[in-house]
Amino acid sequence: MSSADEIARVEKEIRDTPYNKATQHHIGRLKAKLARLREEEEKKKGKGKKKERGLRKEGDGTVVIIPGPTSFFDFLVNGSRDDEIRVGMMEHNGAKVELFELPENLFGKSDFFSIARMADLILMVFDGERINDESRIEEYLRELYRKGIRVNRDSPNMRVKKKGSGGLRVISTVPQELKKEEIEDIAKEFYSNADIVLYESLSYDRLIDGLAGNRTYVPSILVRRGGDGENSLSQIFKGEGISSDEPINIKDKIIEKLGLIRVFLKDACGDINPMAVKTGDRVKDVCVKIHTDFRKGFKYAILDGPNAKYSGQRVGLSYELKEGDVISIKTRVV
Repeated sequence: MSSADEIARVEKEIRDTPYNKATQHHIGRLKAKLARLREEEEKKKGKGKKKERGLRKEGDGTVVIIPGPTSFFDFLVNGSRDDEIRVGMMEHNGAKVELFELPENLFGKSDFFSIARMADLILMVFDGERINDESRIEEYLRELYRKGIRVNRDSPNMRVKKKGSGGLRVISTVPQELKKEEIEDIAKEFYSNADIVLYESLSYDRLIDGLAGNRTYVPSILVRRGGDGENSLSQIFKGEGISSDEPINIKDKIIEKLGLIRVFLKDACGDINPMAVKTGDRVKDVCVKIHTDFRKGFKYAILDGPNAKYSGQRVGLSYELKEGDVISIKTRVV
């Protein structure tokens, strides 16, 4: 039996098996086997396959817009390249965010999923002028999930360490609904010898995702074109999952979801320029971003702005940057 036939057989058995407490372990094992078979099938397809588009990540973050084409893309970017896949750069509050817009006719092809895996954020756009947009988005989500792309989900809090021998050892720091034997049965589809440490209570699906180790976890915003007509596009969109019913500025929301904050870099001439950094970044990360020599020759940084204890406060490489910080980096010649 070919691997494709085996995948189809396992999929059918999962569909045909009624889910209840007596069958959930059997279904869990089938799902684990299906995940392994699909991974092996993808590896086979990858061998000897023509190289996919040579797109690479640039800027402070990468956002993928689906389904295209949308006038939303035209609003966000400063300049764009017209192609089947549209690429542009959004500049906002010192951040440069790369945008890829994937057209509907690319859906289901390998390029679509390879670019989706690159994303730091996925924008799914509802357009009032398109029919059945909601069902289309649901179809996209199902297919992304099937391809191992988890939208708006955190990765399972667990650790797997492969070993050369010794079999499987499962350790959990929290109570599990699944029995140890059930976890081991699922793990055997992926590993013969490994230490598996679980830090959260996991369902079968979450356990399989963590064991497979090849899932991609991407945040997403569902946006709907607001107001009447194209003119409203220039300012505001409404987002699903936002507590307020008030319209929001989508550029601000993109920056927030990417985890970017704005700091200001003061150069030797006293000029101040905005720079986007990731939440949690430190002075050392800014040094590397400017030039590797700044990290090698670093002496200290001068901190001003709302978070400084006093004007001209000296900080080191480990200082964690905050929104609105103004820093001047002092270096020695290297």
